Amino acid sequence: MRPLFEANAGCLEAGLKMPGWETRPAARRWFAPFPQAECPHAAGFSTAQTGSQDRLKTTKTGKRGMTQSGWTVGTRIGFTLLALQILSKPGLYAGEIADWLSVNGVAAVIGMAQQAAGAPEADDTSRLVMPLQVEFDIHPLPRHEWFAKLAYTQGDGLTGNGTFVLAPWGGDHESDVRHINGRNRSYLLTAGCRFTHEWGENSASLTLGIIDSTDFLDGNELAGDEYARFFNEVFVFSGSHGLPSYDYGAAAEGRFGAWTFTGLLMDVGENEAGNSYLFWGAQVARAHENALGKGNLRIFLVGTDAKFPDVSETRLKCRVGGAVSATQQWGEQMGGFLRMGCQARSSRVNYQSFYSGGLNFPGATWGRKADTVGVACAYLHGGNTGVDHTHAVEAYYRCVITPGFALTGDIQYLYDARENAPRTRGVIGGIRAVVEF
Repeated sequence: MRPLFEANAGCLEAGLKMPGWETRPAARRWFAPFPQAECPHAAGFSTAQTGSQDRLKTTKTGKRGMTQSGWTVGTRIGFTLLALQILSKPGLYAGEIADWLSVNGVAAVIGMAQQAAGAPEADDTSRLVMPLQVEFDIHPLPRHEWFAKLAYTQGDGLTGNGTFVLAPWGGDHESDVRHINGRNRSYLLTAGCRFTHEWGENSASLTLGIIDSTDFLDGNELAGDEYARFFNEVFVFSGSHGLPSYDYGAAAEGRFGAWTFTGLLMDVGENEAGNSYLFWGAQVARAHENALGKGNLRIFLVGTDAKFPDVSETRLKCRVGGAVSATQQWGEQMGGFLRMGCQARSSRVNYQSFYSGGLNFPGATWGRKADTVGVACAYLHGGNTGVDHTHAVEAYYRCVITPGFALTGDIQYLYDARENAPRTRGVIGGIRAVVEF
């Protein structure tokens, strides 16, 4: 789950994590950078402008995000696709091992190549990201659940390149799963327990432990899955408010018919200024079904205590923001989503507001029911760090090869307008191979 902000890589080697996988969307954190000249640790580091919301993309020069030749990238993709296809054979893994234990996971390889122009840092390059996530669920009693999610990722992909403010792929990169939130913990994303009480069609649950706020806030069935839907973080997440992931907290959820009410509180180890902070969030959601089809409407508010530097970097301020997210199906032929949100400019943020929307087309129309085509666009209005505005356009085709193996082809156009600086524009092409088990 990470921000549409940039952070000085030298200030912190660990980044606030990014959102989860499956259909658990999340908005990236929008934090802003410290000027390179003012960072006491800047020597030997390069700043990665990830556009994640509160995740720090730190890249040690020559260590991560290394440019690879087209032959090397192509060879790795080829061998990885073969391995993923073998792993995806039906029956190789069973999700439910016993009545009280289930194991699920996702393995992927994402290869991306960009052609960019404008700013001095713009270059033509190609990169790989190879994530693996495994989730364990233990439910000794019907209403009690213990869970844990482990992850390992190789590479920071184009996010470590720093050409664009937004991260071209919105999943967990190598720097997201190491030294998470400045804590001495790597690869363990979530762990805890959940207690649920049900009566009739209603239920209430309480989750305690190391949690991901994007598992509870800012869901979007048509966009919020970096392994099956869009690539760019502005579509995977609503793109605001620094929703933190993988830290200590508690979340309460109540479901009453079509309504769901959610509240959570997290103690996050470190932000871009090196300060620990408290994060809170609240969401109201309503599911509906009308003549067109099923849909959802979500409204959420989030905030922190005063631990984030203001523009002058002399005072610490709170962060407060909110967003609206809506999805609607039109029969079996099409679905659409709209998102909009804003946040206060009291602290340093790259974007003050955003607007995004898109359409999904299931493959039933052309005889491939499991396939999906998606198109989306977004406009982000600048905050107070020198970014004037950003345009993002994306289209993808996801082809399901077997029930557990899918290939996705993707293309993006990104345009960053900055104040008193060259404008950056570019096209990014990508391929994503995913095995779910």
